[in-house]
Amino acid sequence: MGKAVIEVKGRNGEEAAIPIDPERSASLLLRKCMRALPSGDDVVGFKSASNGNAVDLEAPVTQVIAECGEVLIAVYPGGDEIGGESGGYAAYSNPGAEQPPPAPPAAAAPPVEASLPPSSDFPPPAGPPAIAPPSGDGLSLLATLAAHDKPISSVSFSRHDKCMLATAGYDQKIIVWGVGAGEPDGGAARRTLEGHEEAVTALSFHPSRPGLLASCAGDASVKLWDANTGLEVAALTGGHEDWVKAVSWSPFQENALASCSDDGRIVLWDVDAKAVKKKLEGGHSDFVSCVAFSLHDPKILASSSTDKTVVVWDIATGKVVYKFTEHTDECNSIAWSPTAEGLLATACLDKLVRIYDASTEDGGGELFKTLKGHKSEVNAVAYSPGGLLASASDDSSVIVWDVESEAPLHSLTSSACFSGQLVSCVAWGALEEGVLAAGGEDAKVGVFAVAGASLWQGGGAMNGGAMIGGKSGGKSGKPKNPKAGASSRGGGGGGGGGGVAVGVAADEIGALRSDVTALRDEVKKDLKKLSKGMNQMNASIDHILALLKAQQDED
Repeated sequence: MGKAVIEVKGRNGEEAAIPIDPERSASLLLRKCMRALPSGDDVVGFKSASNGNAVDLEAPVTQVIAECGEVLIAVYPGGDEIGGESGGYAAYSNPGAEQPPPAPPAAAAPPVEASLPPSSDFPPPAGPPAIAPPSGDGLSLLATLAAHDKPISSVSFSRHDKCMLATAGYDQKIIVWGVGAGEPDGGAARRTLEGHEEAVTALSFHPSRPGLLASCAGDASVKLWDANTGLEVAALTGGHEDWVKAVSWSPFQENALASCSDDGRIVLWDVDAKAVKKKLEGGHSDFVSCVAFSLHDPKILASSSTDKTVVVWDIATGKVVYKFTEHTDECNSIAWSPTAEGLLATACLDKLVRIYDASTEDGGGELFKTLKGHKSEVNAVAYSPGGLLASASDDSSVIVWDVESEAPLHSLTSSACFSGQLVSCVAWGALEEGVLAAGGEDAKVGVFAVAGASLWQGGGAMNGGAMIGGKSGGKSGKPKNPKAGASSRGGGGGGGGGGVAVGVAADEIGALRSDVTALRDEVKKDLKKLSKGMNQMNASIDHILALLKAQQDED
């Protein structure tokens, strides 16, 4: 069935035509209004333009069209009470007040070298944090971060400073936090980065340049920041014409950044030259929602779309390697496993998390696992450095999965952070296993610890261990049992050993990877020998059959 088109009228006379699946709940219109209307952030409900009937946000769009027509009027806090405080974003709106005009764009910051110094004013914590009682099954709440005014869209941990976390929201702000035992209440805002003129949609810290942070927004821009100073490094322009939804750094090329947009394009940037290097088009028929460089293959990149597909690209040729079509609704997010080569997780509005074998070797290109546990749309997926998979959903939950059994390993089903509202994003700490952050509709970010994790104990930053997707440690084979194991990312500096040991130690993982790689190479050699022998045998059989046929013809 094709999409319906609902026309929504805003309070300032603006209008927007919103395409939506007619079988979906009308509540999805709230989220779509956030990008379609200038005043969409404050919409809490709708009423019919023809008969004034209130729209039931839990009803399917087909019912809304039948009862209210295809033209709706947006309802705001302080006006008609449709949905009240629970109807959307009224909890942090200014009821009844007209919105002030947009603030002028921030003045351009002085240029900063793209390769940033490793210094940071985020001191390592002196001791272990106070851990609150578990707020969910196996997840403990360490800190609640509340400084945004509108929904959270993205969270990202620094790859160099385990106490640095960046968050982005629909309030057009990026906030850099210090988190850990040395901070008041476990976390404090250090600086606010402003410069985007629309909602900031995604963030990503550079894997090898300390403090370098990429962001994208609804103003069709991509920006680079020095998170240590708060200065804007560069604005990358000329690549997109609509909302930019995601950014991803290449783990193989320091200057390579990918972005994707509602304009249907994926853009590959040279950030040092501040120029577009290549555009990938034609793989999707609708908005591109997420993009991610492979962590094991420098020529591979994946993307997801509202067209219900996930595409794996060959960057060098610009051609589609695989196109996965099993999703029955819009696909929101993708993430590559750092420990199992070629495994790609996807988040979909059909309430499922899927894992694909996207390896380019023989046997790739198929659905590997389907994880069922969420009760509503899945908005995001993320892998930890040690291979734990987490997902965030509209059902107000975060689930950490046991991929092997296809069942939840830990789950957070209620929290003071989320207050029963949707969770839109999730990210793992890049330097310490077992730490994750998640944010959502209530404009708060929760920092959590997986059960059994020892967080931020001992002084000093983590040492040793390769970055996610780094080149050291060899290339791992895809294990037959990709159960989410975890490891410390190298030894900790200072007392207490730093780090977390959840599962196998990092040096053991390195040894196992080497063994698996060697075994895989031996199997490949044996298969080649077997294939060659089979070809020779087939040739001999063909020769014998030809001789028999010739003898038969003579007789």
